[in-house]
Amino acid sequence: MGRCSFYYHYYYFGILKAHVNAKVVKGNRTALMIAAAKGYADVLRVLLSHGASVHAADENGNFAIHFATIHGQLECVKLLMDRGSLANVGNSNFINPLMLAARYGRSHIIKYLLRRGVNLSCQLNKFMESELTFAVRKGRLRVVLLFLKTTNPNVDRKAELNRALSIAIKLGRLKTSKVLIKFGADINSIDEGSKSSVNLAILRSGFNLTDYRISNEAGLTPLMFAIQMERVDIVRTLIKAGADIHARYGNTGQTALEMARKAKNKDILKVFEKELRTCIEKSCSSAKS
Repeated sequence: MGRCSFYYHYYYFGILKAHVNAKVVKGNRTALMIAAAKGYADVLRVLLSHGASVHAADENGNFAIHFATIHGQLECVKLLMDRGSLANVGNSNFINPLMLAARYGRSHIIKYLLRRGVNLSCQLNKFMESELTFAVRKGRLRVVLLFLKTTNPNVDRKAELNRALSIAIKLGRLKTSKVLIKFGADINSIDEGSKSSVNLAILRSGFNLTDYRISNEAGLTPLMFAIQMERVDIVRTLIKAGADIHARYGNTGQTALEMARKAKNKDILKVFEKELRTCIEKSCSSAKS
């Protein structure tokens, strides 16, 4: 047993002489949670052998396995799983260990949990998040692909895919956007939380907020997001994939094409004009035939 591990063993069993599931005042955490977060596997074994509960929760509804996952402690995750810890239960914010692993970039834990048969939710929680959306936010394309290939035929993933696409576009992740479209994300989908997320995207991109602020709560399509962010590359990709350039924005009735005409980056309008010319040429060809 290492010195730090011995310290924790001595502290919790020697000084406090408390019940194995006693909780400290700060955060309402048990010794098992602290050991799991620190990666003290030997202490974890001692606590578990003395009857520590793997499903005791802190003030935020986190189990020991949530803490082990957050801090990337794979050995502790394995020990907890072997003792029956549930790995598909969310905390008070409806975030389960797989989501946490995606959120904190713990690829080794993601692979282990999936091998152990932990199922992806493939759906959004009440905060519009899932394992996939966290992976997209983290920018882990390999994890995104892993989640996309781990399907559940009994679950409709459309809402999750569409939400993930909107996030990818707002963060300027072109490769991820292409992958999500390939796996069925709707390029003309509406993001219900678009008002705040668009403003956030504008702020992060350094744009003049007064020129681009969205005044109502109607949704923007991914193409409109890309126009607002002046991402010519994403605009080109979405139009090539079939995005509706005539889709209207909420109560204003403004189309994506009209937004492009008002965009400061004139290259965006050039992409639209090229698409319009292509459409006209196709119409003329069809008429002649």
